[in-house]
Amino acid sequence: MQNILVQLNLGSPVTLPAAIATRLVTVTDSAGASQNASLTGAESPAWSTQFQNVADGALTGTVQDQDASGNAVGSAVTFSFAGSGGGTITGQPTSSVTVTNV
Repeated sequence: MQNILVQLNLGSPVTLPAAIATRLVTVTDSAGASQNASLTGAESPAWSTQFQNVADGALTGTVQDQDASGNAVGSAVTFSFAGSGGGTITGQPTSSVTVTNV
């Protein structure tokens, strides 16, 4: 099992159909187990979360920006992680995701 840190990197401001209230992060590990976290920016460091007891090996994930009612704002950003080192994917308004072992 591994513990990972997911850090969101935000892009330049853009016009959106609704204000972003939260960012829902979902990871699915190599065993097929999923974990979720809803980020508000109040985390330390901001826009980050740790997932614990993630199966060793590759994982995939998504980040979906959401309005105050939990509705999607824009398209989800997808990312993958090989299990060591780090991986980054870019997009907007969440512009990238960095995943590291912790």
